[in-house]
Amino acid sequence: MPGPTPSTPRRSRPVILRDGGALTLLLAGGLGLLLFSWFSHKQAVVGLESGGFASVVHAVPPLKEGEGPPRIVPPEGVPSLSAEACGQCHPEAYAEWQQSQHSKGWRNPLFQAEFARADTLWLCLNCHTPLQAQQPEVVTGVEAGHIERPLTEPNPAWDPALRDEGVTCAGCHVREGMIYGPRPDVRAPHPVAHDPNLASGGMCDTCHQIPEGPFPFYEGAPCADRFDFADGPWARNDFTCNSCHMRTRLRGPEGNQREGSGHFFPGAHSPAMLEEAIAIRVAPTLPLWADKQKVPFNIRLTNRGAGHLLPIGRPDRRITVTWEVIDGSGRVVRSREDTVTRRMLPGPVQVDLRDGRIQPLSFREFTFKARSAPRHVLRVTVRYHLSGASEKARLVRHWDLPADTPDHTVLFAQEYSLSPGPYRPPASPS
Repeated sequence: MPGPTPSTPRRSRPVILRDGGALTLLLAGGLGLLLFSWFSHKQAVVGLESGGFASVVHAVPPLKEGEGPPRIVPPEGVPSLSAEACGQCHPEAYAEWQQSQHSKGWRNPLFQAEFARADTLWLCLNCHTPLQAQQPEVVTGVEAGHIERPLTEPNPAWDPALRDEGVTCAGCHVREGMIYGPRPDVRAPHPVAHDPNLASGGMCDTCHQIPEGPFPFYEGAPCADRFDFADGPWARNDFTCNSCHMRTRLRGPEGNQREGSGHFFPGAHSPAMLEEAIAIRVAPTLPLWADKQKVPFNIRLTNRGAGHLLPIGRPDRRITVTWEVIDGSGRVVRSREDTVTRRMLPGPVQVDLRDGRIQPLSFREFTFKARSAPRHVLRVTVRYHLSGASEKARLVRHWDLPADTPDHTVLFAQEYSLSPGPYRPPASPS
């Protein structure tokens, strides 16, 4: 989709220890120990009062402290809250949603392993399974203000099959006995109401804009996708979340079609979306070289198509550039990995240590020097990772994550001749 394009993309420089540098880190470390108990209590209260982590997806107002998602019943004329029921009249949107990550909100293997690992991830259910009927227990509060000690009672309305639907249709469209849509002039066999947030992208904020805690020693809370987008060039040019993640599609039978929002919700799990977002250019800085000469190769990663920083989402997501010098026998004789990511100090007081992500319409560059030799090649591979390698290894080892769970996409892979002589560009990236 065409968007804002400057004449010259600017370099995106890593930001190290933002907002106070080393002093911030020193103060944060000291305060962290002194205020740990108070922070744990306040984080629970702030999160629950504001709707934050504990808010039910977009379907209801923010929750008050000590409340779980309220009970939602099917509107008149709708047989159930299941997406399959919606698909009877909206088959195209239903088919698209079935292929989306929203439909895998509960079943996603990485989420399943993370959920088994952490005792505070019950909060995550309110975005991954946003309906009360999707949760086996109802959270009625937290013990003594401690977020890791939820008070629960059995949920008689729990529907395991509905839980498997993850972020289902009703999570965004049903509340107060009505089905909400993005258009004001709709007639349907069930009660309907207009919600402009469904068309503006504002509906995405509840789960994709986690609020800051009481000690925000960072620019944007972890997973704060909306924060990264709101002040950028795409938002200033009237783009919204929907512009890229819910692109307009034609629906209905031929001759009676109308425009509707796509429900694939493509993002970092989509190779096509990543290819559209990131431009990759690799080239040596010398036109020719002699035997055993060190040849600098430069790679530029440009965020050309995403309205937010890249990578986006969890702090352990990253983009890696792997350089490998391979001799004539196929042996790797030298290698290096460069990383584009965000590093945060974990714990009750979170601090940005280094944010090297690529801002919209900006780029990052890396240079690698490879020594030329006959029959040697330089292999360059760029990957987009959905989780950190050490984190995935822990989940596999201790929390039953299948080792073959896809966790990255190869964005670029190419070999460049290091034989002495003039530079010979490869035919095309693989």
